[in-house]
Amino acid sequence: MTSHCQQDCQQDCQEGLPETAAYIDTQEALERLCAQLALRTFVALDTEFVRERTYLPQLCLLQVAAPGVLAVVDPLVLSDVSPLWEIVKSRAITKVLHAGRQDLEIFYEHHQIVIDPLFDTQLAATLLGYGEQVGYGALVEAACGVTLEKAYTRTDWTSRPLHPGQLRYAADDVRYLVPLYQQMQQKLEQDGQQSRMTEECANLAEVAMCGTLPVNAWKRVRGFQTLEGKPLVLLQHLAAWREQQARAENRPRRWIVADDVLLKLARHPPQSFEHLQRIGGIEMGALRRYGHEWIALLHPASED
Repeated sequence: MTSHCQQDCQQDCQEGLPETAAYIDTQEALERLCAQLALRTFVALDTEFVRERTYLPQLCLLQVAAPGVLAVVDPLVLSDVSPLWEIVKSRAITKVLHAGRQDLEIFYEHHQIVIDPLFDTQLAATLLGYGEQVGYGALVEAACGVTLEKAYTRTDWTSRPLHPGQLRYAADDVRYLVPLYQQMQQKLEQDGQQSRMTEECANLAEVAMCGTLPVNAWKRVRGFQTLEGKPLVLLQHLAAWREQQARAENRPRRWIVADDVLLKLARHPPQSFEHLQRIGGIEMGALRRYGHEWIALLHPASED
């Protein structure tokens, strides 16, 4: 955008949002926040989560912004966040995210929420000529002339209490989505690209929802492109099994079995447990726990 647009973005943000985000850690505060959000036509969303030791991501913060509203909701402190999920589910409110696939997956995995309607500012940026997959910080700097802090990029969002710098950092992830959405929506309409934007966002929501299904898990395996034919079919079976096992145990996929091991099993499907033991790189614990399941899974397919 031009410098004139940067000034508009900064002015819109300064006039339309509180300078300091409200920290929502009581049910009463959450109810008041949701009553405000229910009156808005759009709400910007972002999340902070961790999933290093679990299959399901642990939601640590949920940031929201709308004209006149800027808040950081703490689901680790609150006993019931369901009023906010009702806002997220509302089809009367457009949900604005940036590069929102992971957030969309969290909403679906935890609450079976499919975001509709959706406006993803990364997709909009592509249509408006900012380039492919532009990051949020780069977009804010280009469109609003603001350089975002990076001090808390690697912060531990599970630790409490949160200090003001962390809350400010988290709130900035949605603060600028409000003026960005307002300006980008207008520009897309002027350029006649609104229908394409709607289609792209619908596709993103569909991909995020389908990405959590075991039948599509093979697409997450690094190196799947190196397989074709029968080995690829075997990888699809193995990846679906791993996805179900990881979910059942609530452990990261890689803790069940690593991607490179799945590729080895798919390329050279073992016919027996003894054969399986001779394949290098498989942890003994995984071999003992799952080895016979892998044989049972692969052997019928290898006989086709």
